[in-house]
This record gives sequence, structure tokens and C-alpha cells, in this order.
Amino acid sequence: MKKSQLLISIGLIVMLLAINLISEDRSKAYFGGLPWYGWVGISAFLAIVGFWFAVRDAERARRLLEKPVVAKSDEDEQATLISPEDLERLDPDSPDYPHPVIFPERCIGCHACVEACPHDVLAIVDGIASPVARDQCMEDTACQVECPVNPKACIVVNTKKKIKPRPNPVRDPKFMTNVPGVYIIGDVSGTPLIKNAANEGADVIKHIAHELKNGAAPEPKAEVDVLIVGLGPGGLSAAIAAKLFQLT
Repeated sequence: MKKSQLLISIGLIVMLLAINLISEDRSKAYFGGLPWYGWVGISAFLAIVGFWFAVRDAERARRLLEKPVVAKSDEDEQATLISPEDLERLDPDSPDYPHPVIFPERCIGCHACVEACPHDVLAIVDGIASPVARDQCMEDTACQVECPVNPKACIVVNTKKKIKPRPNPVRDPKFMTNVPGVYIIGDVSGTPLIKNAANEGADVIKHIAHELKNGAAPEPKAEVDVLIVGLGPGGLSAAIAAKLFQLT
């Protein structure tokens, strides 16, 4: 029986006893308006109900313990999965050795994978990355690590190498780091694309303006609302947005 159920039961008993104490008719051997067998019946009912709840909770706990634990894939693993159907569609004559496979619908033509590969396996063809010399692949896997999109547009298949994700600074959905009041956007955040940096510059100023408007306490020693470090695409976009939101 849960604590709430036990407290309710005790409360009912106390209420009935209180009724008995304020009752004017004390000539009968009634307690709380019930004879002794009424109290016995209530006690037996509560005991049965309590036993039923205990058995139910124990059975539920047993099933939970016996339930097999499903291994959860983290976000990085999900981003690098490729199904057999996609492999057949994108690389129908796929060799057994490690080599990159490109998702053309995901690729944004940023050259990140091409520049990361030390063996010239990849090249930009018609605006997207393409394996032009996959037999030269030496399982470097830097192409997959440097691909900035999620899910990955470049995935190395047939590799037994543990591919570590690109180390990126920790930040929340509002672009704030684990240091309160410090935000990072653009190349340093791990999204080295002009479009992403420009979008993030405007978005982070929106978040800051919203927090200041809702009473967020600024740095006591600060003489400005926001300090923009760097004048790349992200910094320029943030500066324009700050002027629009009338931030100093």
C-alpha cells in the first residue's frame, strides 16, 4: 500500500473516532456511529485492499526487473548509422574494404570531408562530395568526423576502427556554454558553415534579448548588454541583430 493510501485510511479512522467523541448519544456501545462488528469489517476490508496493493506492486516490480534492458544508442551513433537498404541504394557494388559512402540528399557541399581526407579519396562533383578514389581509402575516418551535418552525410563503412566524434564545446539549445552568460556560435562551436554561423548569430541575440527583457540579471561590472568577440559571419550577424534589438 502506498503512503497516500495509508494516510487516507488513517484519516477515515480518525474522522470516525472524532464523530464518536462529539456524539451526544453515548448510551449505545457504538464507536464513531458503528458497532464493533462494523469496525471489524472495515479493518478486514482495509487489510485485504492493502494486501492486494502490496501484491500488485510486488508483481509490477518483478516484471520490471525481469524486463530486458534495451541498449540505447547515443546521438553520435544514431547520426552515423546506415541501413542495408541505403547502402544498396548509394553504393550497390560496395567493396569489402573500408571506404566512405555519401548521402547526396544530406550533403551540403561544404568541402569539410574533402579537406579532411589525407588520401584524396573524395572530391566535390556537381556541388556534393563524391568518392572518386575509394580504393585509396586508408580508413582515416576524418571525413566522417568532420562532416558537420546531422545525420552524417559522409559515413565510412566496413571499418572496425572506433570513430570518435569531433570534440565540440558543450552548449545548450540557446548556445550558452556551461559558463553562465557565455555563448559560442560559428566555427568554434563545431558548425563551420557560413550559413549556420549567420543563423546562430541572430538566434543567440534573440535569446539574450529575451532573457534581459524577462529580468535576467546582467553582469554587475558590465558596461554593455552584450559583448561580441570576433567579426566573422556569426559575429557580424550577431552585431546586426543586437542593433535591431537595441542592445548596447
